Amino acid sequence: MSQTSTSEQASFLTPTSPWRAWWDSERLNDARLMKKVWLFSRIVLFLEWAAMLFTLGDTRYYHENITRMGLNGPQSTMIEYPTPVLWLLKLPDLVSFGHRWAYVAAFFCLMFLLDAAFTWTLWHDAGRLRGKAVAFWSAFVPLVGTTAYLRFDIITAVLAGWALLLLRKKQPVASGAMIGIGAAIKLWPALLWPALLGDREHGSPRRNRLLTSLGFWGSGCLLAIASLVWAGWDRLVSPLGWQGQRGLQIESVWATIPMLWRMMTPETFWVAVSDFNAWEISGPGTELFQTLASAAMALGLLATVACYLLWLRRGDQRLIEGAALMLLVIFVMIVANKTFSPQYIIWVGGPLAAGWAMASENPKGSHRARSDEHHLAEISEWTLVITLLTQIIYPIGYASLVGHRPGMHGATLVLAARNVVLCWVLFKIAAWIWSFLHPRQIEATRLATDAER
Repeated sequence: MSQTSTSEQASFLTPTSPWRAWWDSERLNDARLMKKVWLFSRIVLFLEWAAMLFTLGDTRYYHENITRMGLNGPQSTMIEYPTPVLWLLKLPDLVSFGHRWAYVAAFFCLMFLLDAAFTWTLWHDAGRLRGKAVAFWSAFVPLVGTTAYLRFDIITAVLAGWALLLLRKKQPVASGAMIGIGAAIKLWPALLWPALLGDREHGSPRRNRLLTSLGFWGSGCLLAIASLVWAGWDRLVSPLGWQGQRGLQIESVWATIPMLWRMMTPETFWVAVSDFNAWEISGPGTELFQTLASAAMALGLLATVACYLLWLRRGDQRLIEGAALMLLVIFVMIVANKTFSPQYIIWVGGPLAAGWAMASENPKGSHRARSDEHHLAEISEWTLVITLLTQIIYPIGYASLVGHRPGMHGATLVLAARNVVLCWVLFKIAAWIWSFLHPRQIEATRLATDAER
């Protein structure tokens, strides 16, 4: 049996399952059906929020700090976030007139509208696989839960997705600008910029790289200068120092063993909210795992840079390969990090949904199409599992996870399972990238490119 067919059997969307039959059917290209699917999924999300008695989430924190910004100044307001975030969080305040619930409602509606706009662009710009792109995104957001609309991380996910879609539409400047704006909001999207430099399918590669870089650096520098003028140098660089000083967060992959150990001997470990507004664990071995996490992050970033260099040097890059490299960056940032918050998983959704649009570039039924779509389907499936497990951890089981109360064992085991699946998906993405960057493939690509000249 071939490797592809074996891995397909390992996937829970097996070729003979009713889910696979529905996934591969033409019904996904029915606009009326997909509108109903998306609308139903968002109603489910709203009902989740209602079931949680309209929890405020982090919007309470945003509102309190934005309200006090007039007194404290931007230099002392939410210094863990890049300065442009303050402008973003000020938008709901402009229509809420100081009322907390009005701020929350405005914030929720803004995230909903952004979600709707991204869904619309997926449907209109994702080509022959638009149904699968919208179906994945429709399932992904409600599985994230209320966190999707009560945090602003969906913005960076959508910007990364739009960057890929705009590149496919031959708009390299706008594509680069999406990543530049994303980096101004969350920093880490800057690592996605090289993934946009391999567009050899739409015009001159050199020209596309120049224009994409112009959009990225132009938007990023413009926002950095505006931030510097408005809030000063110390505020501009404060997020960098904030992240470096944090401890071992209980949900991180590197906290899995200490959390399991704590499950058996809870008196041995201390779990509490740190000065960085995060639940962190301390106790035997936690400093070692922090050190290992720092080393893993450094190695992961070096490996990512090496993949970028090999890919750009190889030639004959494809858009779907850029999407795969984006996913590699995001999963490395999640798995290797000593911190993990529930909203981090949102980052994956935008590039993964847009990845289906990149796969639309392949002729239907071709070997490349089958291979790329198989990888995307497998990663999409497991990502949905991760997302569901993350929602079970937070907010459903979080009180049990952080306290010594009934349910702590179950919540800890779900956390451990989620972290194992995270590592598994990172491995699958790395295997996908190896399939087009291993030495034999690089040599074959070069020979094919030379033959075309």
